[in-house]
Amino acid sequence: LATGSKSGYTITYTSGGGSPVTTYSLLAVPQSTSTGQRKFFSDQSGVIRQTTDGSTPTASSTPIG
Repeated sequence: LATGSKSGYTITYTSGGGSPVTTYSLLAVPQSTSTGQRKFFSDQSGVIRQTTDGSTPTASSTPIG
């Protein structure tokens, strides 16, 4: 993940700042339609969320269940 990509997805880490870091978010988007259709989001809650309509997922997106 340190390279910013894994298994056809581009992964972006955003720190909420502060020391120690207590908030963060992770966003994973497919590099092409052949590597995936869903986009994923997670934060310090540990809940993985997704979108399938092309929009960027957020903390209020549908959880994977």
